[in-house]
Amino acid sequence: MNEEDIELVNARGSAVEITAVNQKRNLKSLLKKLSPKLYPQSYVFSIVKTLPSGISPIATFQEDEGLSLVLAKEQADALDLPYEGVFSRITLQVQSSLEAVGLTGLVASELAKNRISANFIAAVNHDHVFVPDKLKGEALNVLLSLEADFLSGERK
Repeated sequence: MNEEDIELVNARGSAVEITAVNQKRNLKSLLKKLSPKLYPQSYVFSIVKTLPSGISPIATFQEDEGLSLVLAKEQADALDLPYEGVFSRITLQVQSSLEAVGLTGLVASELAKNRISANFIAAVNHDHVFVPDKLKGEALNVLLSLEADFLSGERK
């Protein structure tokens, strides 16, 4: 067992065998393989009563107030859908578990230190961060620096 896997213990305090599943939960391993990818398209968040025909949101969530959509800005503009703010999508290409603890918290904290808001969507394999479009380059650099710090051992 190496140093970065020490926190993987079971409820009785015994070491747990390191497996591919555990690697998807180990924060230090995840941060070393963050691999943030910035998508060129701009996105918006909107809310509707029902899904309009002819659009393909990349995410939806049913809220009490209506159906929240994350969709390409061009689609929202074409249908005159209301939105506040324009965002860029950065996918953390590291394959993480939905049970991983601390990844989104640490990423959000690093972005917040740089006064960058972050809206997260967790999917089965990856986490997706939506940052203000005008700060996308700075946000990408923050995430690349975070990964580099863990790779170099500067941060543990």
